[in-house]
Amino acid sequence: MTTRTDKRGTRNHNAKLDLRKVRYILGSARSNATLARELGISPAAVSNIRTGRTWFWIDDVGPRPPAPINDHES
Repeated sequence: MTTRTDKRGTRNHNAKLDLRKVRYILGSARSNATLARELGISPAAVSNIRTGRTWFWIDDVGPRPPAPINDHES
């Protein structure tokens, strides 16, 4: 029998977002397309977060950052 490990969120090696960015998406009034461009993800990914399809375990407690953290710049 195999043991399943939890690979949700930042535990997944393919994750492009972290908790801070997800909370930013959840608290933003900007469009999905605008947030997607800002964060380097697809508009569908933003929609999935907002509708609870992904990152649904986030309890949405804690401060939200006023602006995204852009990890793509050097």
